[in-house]
Amino acid sequence: MRQLVYVDLGIPDAKAFWTTVALPSVQAFRTGATTLTSLMAAWSLWHMNEWLWYDTHPGETARVSQAYKDFTAGHTSACPDLLLLRDVAEASKHRALSRKGIAVDKVTPTLGRHGRGGYNVVDAVPVIGSGIPQHLLYCKDGTAFWIADVIERSAAYWQNGLDSGG
Repeated sequence: MRQLVYVDLGIPDAKAFWTTVALPSVQAFRTGATTLTSLMAAWSLWHMNEWLWYDTHPGETARVSQAYKDFTAGHTSACPDLLLLRDVAEASKHRALSRKGIAVDKVTPTLGRHGRGGYNVVDAVPVIGSGIPQHLLYCKDGTAFWIADVIERSAAYWQNGLDSGG
């Protein structure tokens, strides 16, 4: 088994990762929902899982660990949107995915949310009729979700968990 190496990024734990990386990425998305900001938010929200793992399991690898799989399953069961963000985050890193259970088929900018030529969220306030494309996340099973909703629910999940000490 490979030895874990912790690289000092100046981010000591998951709470610091939340305030330094994840929350600012979500806020950047809220300010301007672009492909870049949606990928940044998806990436950082998904990786909260690993930061929390290493906080609570120091020195234990996540790679092929049943304990890590169970840990992740607990979070994705409580917040299924994290599974969608995992697909987006991993595809943005690797381009192609080979694991089982890939749910996301594509993410595409789309006008017309709520039937009015675009939807946006500016400073957490919905703006209807802005003409700004929003990203629609299409799944292989035929369902579709607005990535803004997936990001908001996932951010709320992590925020609530951190606020409650979990």
